[in-house]
Amino acid sequence: MSGFYSQIMWIVCFFVMYVYNIFFFYYTCSVLHTRMKRWKVVAIFPICVTGISMWLISGRVFLPLLNLITMAIYMLSFLLAFSESIFNNYILCLNTVFHLIKLRGFTIAIIAVCLNKSMREVNQNTIFYLFSFIITSLTMFIVGVFFDNGVNLQKVKTMLLHKSTLFTIVTTKTTLVVLMMNMEYINNYMLGATTTALVAVICYILINTCFYCLLIMTYKSIQWIENEMVHEITEMQLEYQKQLYKKQNECEGLLRIYKHDYKSILENSVRFIENGEPEEARRLLMQTDDQLMQIIRKQSRNSNSLIVDVILSGLEEKCAQENIEFFGNCYIPEGIHISELEFSRIFNNMANNAYEACMRQDTKEYKWISFRSYVKDKKLVIYQKNSFNGIVRYEKEKLGTTKVDQKLHGIGMNSIQYTVEALDGMFMFKADQEKKVFEILIKIPLKQ
Repeated sequence: MSGFYSQIMWIVCFFVMYVYNIFFFYYTCSVLHTRMKRWKVVAIFPICVTGISMWLISGRVFLPLLNLITMAIYMLSFLLAFSESIFNNYILCLNTVFHLIKLRGFTIAIIAVCLNKSMREVNQNTIFYLFSFIITSLTMFIVGVFFDNGVNLQKVKTMLLHKSTLFTIVTTKTTLVVLMMNMEYINNYMLGATTTALVAVICYILINTCFYCLLIMTYKSIQWIENEMVHEITEMQLEYQKQLYKKQNECEGLLRIYKHDYKSILENSVRFIENGEPEEARRLLMQTDDQLMQIIRKQSRNSNSLIVDVILSGLEEKCAQENIEFFGNCYIPEGIHISELEFSRIFNNMANNAYEACMRQDTKEYKWISFRSYVKDKKLVIYQKNSFNGIVRYEKEKLGTTKVDQKLHGIGMNSIQYTVEALDGMFMFKADQEKKVFEILIKIPLKQ
């Protein structure tokens, strides 16, 4: 009978682990960028990971080694399935292994306390050994389905944008994984005392509490950074609004002057024509037209959105200093669900990348930057183009960098892509090396 129950436990264990891995890879596809279709990722990798894990479990592999191999399997699967940095892949793999070790150790410790046995005795029992893996995978699946909703998904995406802030939490979690593997070795292979199980339960509770406190503080620090950015954006808007009012007053004064002198300008033009000097009349009128157009340009805006206009006007000023032709005409619908911080991330990064691309061109080459946005089919369409030197480098199916400082580059494009996809939008880019034209197309659905 025990053999029958054991076979049932093996089947249940495989099924539960497989279901969890399907969920885990499906969830990860919503966070990271895949190299293939989502259904292929979900069809291929969960069964492979589950099969290898069950083979390790059936062979009673040394538990710390089993955890290390599991981590390696997840990392290899992520490298094959997702076109992300090693750091991003490592964060999600580490998080999974951390919870697997913690929950399994906690399950064994609870069983040992309830049965008044040592953790080593419980672990040597095949039924309890398999039961611990079943409970671990089942718990992670339930928690993932019911608590990792859209809000938490958005938090994960936000945190991945702030990699420098995540360094502390990743280091701490790695240290906790090493400590828990050491606990596994001591409790399951060395000590046979029943009292160690209760101590282990307390340790796992403390580890879990400390970790979640650190996680909350890390997310709060990211929120503080974003709040500071919002404050800086507000200050930029106020300063720009002040300058805009000043320009408007100056332009209104100049227009009043031209309105007062307009009659005399026309009379002088008529005299030139009557005296047989039409070219002089034409020159006078052209000068007047140029001066009026300069006044109109000072009053014109690149966007009806203040934050977008602030960014594009700053870019326009830099372009004028470097002899780069600039065109901006961005319409942003009122009451849109996109925050000013998100607009700042998108347009700031596009503006910086376009300007830097033009600056890397040869001084004799024609340099230009264009920004347009409009609403079509209930979507906000943002279309940006600029000239560049024709040199493109791709890294892991993504746009690479030709900068000397490669550590800081790439964040801009990634930030645009993460921000757009977090808004359920589409992000595309194209680099035409022959025409030396770089294009970005963004489509974000408008919420009703």
